[in-house]
Amino acid sequence: MRVLAMAICLAAAAQTPPRLPDQLKGQQVVSDVAFAEGPVFDSRGVLYFSNYRKYGTIGVMQPDGTTSVWMELPEGTLPFGLKIDAHGNLYVADFKGARILRITPEKQITPIPGDDKAGRLRGVNDLCFDRAGNLFFTDSAGSSAAHPFGAIYRYSIDGRLTKVAAALPFPNGIVVDPDQTKLYVSDTGTSSILVFDLARDGSLSNKRLLYHFRTPSVDGISFDEYGRLWVARLESGTVDVISKAGKWLASYDLGMERVTNMAWWNRHLYVTVAETNGIYRYDAGVDGAPTIPVQ
Repeated sequence: MRVLAMAICLAAAAQTPPRLPDQLKGQQVVSDVAFAEGPVFDSRGVLYFSNYRKYGTIGVMQPDGTTSVWMELPEGTLPFGLKIDAHGNLYVADFKGARILRITPEKQITPIPGDDKAGRLRGVNDLCFDRAGNLFFTDSAGSSAAHPFGAIYRYSIDGRLTKVAAALPFPNGIVVDPDQTKLYVSDTGTSSILVFDLARDGSLSNKRLLYHFRTPSVDGISFDEYGRLWVARLESGTVDVISKAGKWLASYDLGMERVTNMAWWNRHLYVTVAETNGIYRYDAGVDGAPTIPVQ
C-alpha cells in the first residue's frame, strides 16, 4: 500500500526535480472503455475509471491487471472525473446529471444537491479535494447561448455548496496545489491553465493566467511529486508539463487524440484516451502528489 504524507510531498517539491524523460514509454492496460475518463487509484492500488464497456458505468482494474465493471450508475448518469476521499468513498462528476455522486465502498449512492443560490449546475466535469476534505469541482456549461460560461464550486465538509469562481469559458481539470495555497484549473475554452489564490475559508481570488497553449486544448491536470503540473492535451494528443512559475517544460506525443485525464501509481502515469477507448501506463520516473492523505 502506498501512503504519501503531505510533508513528504512538500519536502520533495522543494528539492531540485530530476530531469524529465525524453519520451514516455508505455503500454495499453485497459481497452473497451466507451469514453475513457476519470482514472483514480484507491489506497490498495485498484484503478477506478469511467464508462467501462458502456456509458454510465464505473470500471476497475485490480493490481494484477484484471478488469471488471464495478458498478452501473443510475440511468441518465454520464461519469467524467472521479476522486476518492480519505474514507474510501468514490466521488463521481456526473456531467449529464449535473451533480456529484458519492459512492461508499458498499456501493451506496448519495447525490450531492445540484442547486445553490446562484442557480442550477449544468455540466459537472472534474473534481479534487483539499487536504481538509473539502471538494472543489468544475461546472463546464458553455454549450449554449443562454449559458455561455462555466464556474467552479466548493462543497465543504459541513455540506455547504458555494460558487467560488464564475465567468469561465469552459473550466475542466482542477487540482489544489500540494501546499494548499493555490487552485489550478484547465480552461478548455481558451486552451489555458489558470491559477487562483486559495484562502483558508475556501474562497478564491487573484485569478491569473499561468500558461496559454497555442494549439487546442486542455483537459485533466495533475501534479507530480516535484510540483510540476502535467496536462492532458485533449485535441493535441499530448501530455505536456509546465512549472508552477508558468514555464513550459516538456511535451509528450502519445500518437492519439482526445487525451482526457491521468492518475499516478508507483512512479507510473496512467492516461485515459477517448479516441482509442483505452487507458495507457507510462513510466514517468516520478510519482504523483496527492492533496489528501491516502488511508
